Amino acid sequence: MLDYDCLLDLDQRIKHILCHFHHQQGVTNYLKNHFEAEQMPKRKKAMEKVLHTEDKRTVVRRFALLKKMAQKLGIEKWVSHTEKTLPKLLPSVGSQKIPIRIKLSGNEWKKIKAKGEKRKKSHESHTEVT
Repeated sequence: MLDYDCLLDLDQRIKHILCHFHHQQGVTNYLKNHFEAEQMPKRKKAMEKVLHTEDKRTVVRRFALLKKMAQKLGIEKWVSHTEKTLPKLLPSVGSQKIPIRIKLSGNEWKKIKAKGEKRKKSHESHTEVT
């Protein structure tokens, strides 16, 4: 089992990436909580279109256009939140791989595991009753 120090070592290499599926679900939830059903389709289409591409520059451009229309559409709060989370959404745009939170080579994992096992054994030997 890995101890806390090993996890702190990992924290420096973690790149958090947000899931597009859950982001798009958030669009629907936001609209349901803030608008009537007949007001949702136009807004939903514009909001979800931002990530419907494989090009990061297109995402940024579409988001900038949506941001200009935010007041007219009444989605300023959503735009503000999405603007903060966009850096965590962009890395997986256009990626052919499933985004993961930790990208370590097999050797790095082996080193971390060995370090954790070594500390565990050391701790056990110090706590043994003789």
